Amino acid sequence: MKKFIIVKWKIINYSISCKFIDSFLLKLPFLNYLQSMSEDKIIFSMAGLSKVYPPQKKVLKNIYLSFFYGAKIGVLGLNGSGKSSLLKIIAGLDDQFQGEVVFSPGYSVGMLEQEPKMDPELKVIDVIKEGVKEVTDLLEEYDQIN
Repeated sequence: MKKFIIVKWKIINYSISCKFIDSFLLKLPFLNYLQSMSEDKIIFSMAGLSKVYPPQKKVLKNIYLSFFYGAKIGVLGLNGSGKSSLLKIIAGLDDQFQGEVVFSPGYSVGMLEQEPKMDPELKVIDVIKEGVKEVTDLLEEYDQIN
C-alpha cells in the first residue's frame, strides 16, 4: 500500500526538518520506484466538503480538492480559517463533516502532528526510524551485506 504523509509543523522548524527529512528520504531504495509512477494520476479527491463547529461556526464551506500523485501541496490561511481541520479530515482523524473524501485504491495517509507526543528519551532519528522501521531494517541489512 502506498502512503503519503501530511506534515504539519511550525514554520521556524521547516528548513531544518525538511533538509533532514529530504536527506533521509534520498537514501531510501524505493525512491526510483516512486519517481517512475504516473504523475498525472489523481490519488485523492474531496468534493463539496463543509465543516461546522457547534453551534454555527463554519470553518470550511463547499471545498473541492484533488491531489495528483507526486504533488506538493501547501495549505495557507489565517488563524481559525480551517487549515488544521482540513488536514485532520484528509488524514482521516475527523469524520464529522459534510461532503465526500475519496482515496484511490492502494493509497493511504498518515499525519505528523505539529507537536507530536513522543517519548522524551528518544532522539529525533529514533522516532523517524520507528515510523519507517521496515525500510530502515532493509537499509541496515543492505549495509551489512556490502
